[in-house]
Amino acid sequence: VTEKVNNFPPLPRFIPLKPCFYQDFDDDIPPQHRTLAKRLYYLWMCESSLGQEPFVCRRGRDQMGRERNAHA
Repeated sequence: VTEKVNNFPPLPRFIPLKPCFYQDFDDDIPPQHRTLAKRLYYLWMCESSLGQEPFVCRRGRDQMGRERNAHA
């Protein structure tokens, strides 16, 4: 039995912290759901970046805000 090394969250080498747990899309997520899971993960990463989101994230958030305001 091989021991799995923690690999998530991925951190740059200059940060003195180590990853907290092991994540492997191929082992943990069924094949039919991998694309959706990866897209949601990237969306979460994009939205959770503190003030450094790319234009795409800002545009998506602005559009969602307009939709919410239209229903109010």
